[in-house]
Amino acid sequence: YKSVYLNAPPPPGAPDLVAASDSGASTTDNTTNILARTFAVSLANTTASTSSMVTLYSGGNLVAEKRVTAADLSAGVINITVGNNDDGFTLAATSLTPNATSAITAKIQSGATTGSFISASSTSLNVIEDTNSPATTSITTSGSAITSGSGQIKASGVVNFALNATESLY
Repeated sequence: YKSVYLNAPPPPGAPDLVAASDSGASTTDNTTNILARTFAVSLANTTASTSSMVTLYSGGNLVAEKRVTAADLSAGVINITVGNNDDGFTLAATSLTPNATSAITAKIQSGATTGSFISASSTSLNVIEDTNSPATTSITTSGSAITSGSGQIKASGVVNFALNATESLY
């Protein structure tokens, strides 16, 4: 049994940066410094089948594609990683645009054959591509090994350091 489409399929849901790829201050702020970042794309309300292909775009440039599997259909979502290339198309550069916001969109192709239809773009997700290194804003020390004003540390004592930075450190 093979689906035949006479029109373009409905677009997939907006991509969502998965928590493991979100390296910002929270796992939901859509900030990343991860090159091979993964997005979840909803297949709900589409006509996706196992012959469908989901493509991912960053600023309109193709950055990933993945064929839909039976497991994806069952879950109602497909996880697609930047750089994934199931069909051999030439992908645009997948490196991060330093400290810029990229609009990530997805499309779904109705089948894997010539003449299949491609949906309109999904709603976009703005992702901040953070390539700045954190900067130290202050270092403080405390503890029983600190000798006030001498610059020396007592033997067998404890020194605690507190480092503050411009963003979370991992």
